[in-house]
Amino acid sequence: MANQENSNKENKPYYFQKGNTLAAGHGRPYAKQVHALKKVIFDTTTPHDMQVIWKKLLYMAKRGNMPAIREVMDRCFGKAIQAVEMTPAEAEENVKEMSTEELMRLAMGSRN
Repeated sequence: MANQENSNKENKPYYFQKGNTLAAGHGRPYAKQVHALKKVIFDTTTPHDMQVIWKKLLYMAKRGNMPAIREVMDRCFGKAIQAVEMTPAEAEENVKEMSTEELMRLAMGSRN
């Protein structure tokens, strides 16, 4: 049984292992409150309500309201990712200046 626990521990990605300082203790401090608010929204919003809201948003977007246009585009196609162009030398210099924690976050796919 002890061997099985050790092998399971070794197979886990680093960011879920005990002692990882990148994710230590943060979690989702407001998860219960957010869940409660979402439940209220889902319990009180009908498909018809959503259709009315979406039609209003489209109406605003069609008339040139930029925030409405952005919202429609983000909801339909996902948020645009801003590309940053660098020369290889600039990229190498930026990586050299990063801390180990920043490099780990970058390797794990976090954008923060």
